[in-house]
Amino acid sequence: MKTSYFLVAGLLAIGFSSCQKEPQSSPVPTIDGIEKAGIMARPVGPFNQLFTRYSGWSGGDQGYSIRLPDGRDLWLFGDSFIDTVFADRTRPSSPLVRNAYVVQQGNQLTTLNQTVGGVVQPIVATQDPSEWFWPGDGFVSGNSLYIFQQRMKNQGSGVFGFAQTGVDLARFSLPDLTLQEVTPFTYANDIAWGMAVMEDGDYVYIYGTKSQQYNKYIQVARTPIATPFSTLEFWNGTVWTTDDASTVSIRNDVSQSYSVFKHAGKYYLLSQEGFLGPDINMYRGNSPTGPFQRKQLVATTPVPASTWTYNALAHPQYITAQGDLLINYSINVHNFFDLFQNADHYRPIFFRARGWE
Repeated sequence: MKTSYFLVAGLLAIGFSSCQKEPQSSPVPTIDGIEKAGIMARPVGPFNQLFTRYSGWSGGDQGYSIRLPDGRDLWLFGDSFIDTVFADRTRPSSPLVRNAYVVQQGNQLTTLNQTVGGVVQPIVATQDPSEWFWPGDGFVSGNSLYIFQQRMKNQGSGVFGFAQTGVDLARFSLPDLTLQEVTPFTYANDIAWGMAVMEDGDYVYIYGTKSQQYNKYIQVARTPIATPFSTLEFWNGTVWTTDDASTVSIRNDVSQSYSVFKHAGKYYLLSQEGFLGPDINMYRGNSPTGPFQRKQLVATTPVPASTWTYNALAHPQYITAQGDLLINYSINVHNFFDLFQNADHYRPIFFRARGWE
């Protein structure tokens, strides 16, 4: 879920250098050495410090990461602040940017969004000004990077007064990360395709979220990694088919965004439970289509007053030799204007889990 308000207040002249001095400790409330059913969850100081920002990208939700061929990581965020944060972690009135991309190289972050006429621009813009894109997951094929885009529009009032109007696919060239094209992804339009992506063998597996009131279901498609979208197949519960209307759910009670990845010959699904639940669960399967079973509680997020947490994501490129898995989740506030009082109430929060396999 995302905060859908857009505060039009004094636009800032924003610099995008990320070389400011990092604080010695992160002020965020994080999971701290909690062991549940043999799984140990511990805070990750370096990552929480790295994402405690004072300029450039300084807050947002989602937080997908994609490892690029040259070893850099690209972090993808939805509604974001790209502004100055004061030493006391308050921020001036500034607008939200609908999507933001940040490159990590070692312990340096560089914000890719540009400013035009004093206004910070989203990385991927819609043709219809009443719509916007929130990023999904993505993958690399050859010299191209593909990132799914959830096309959204306000359709009501309040924090959750928005709805998906479609899914698009953005293609970027590598290594320069220049946007080349945005094309509609017109299959099964009621599904948010690309909420997770996993490469395995000759295929890229594309996971989509289908929402029915407060329950969410996962569907699966696949395409060849060498020739993306030359063909596209959908899992109907028995076989792969080109009929997108035949897709079936492989798991329910998940969040809008989640992670699917392969490790040591097994397939794993990490998701926060249900609609804004604080529990982060891991499921294991024997194939990209599951069935994802053996539900394990990885951690329960601390939820400070007047906030909620959501959309936990895994970053398997950071699995350590000891099996520690890097995970982040998003924190947000009930009252939009509280975002200006505490920058740490709208950002990714990181921890590591051990014993999840």
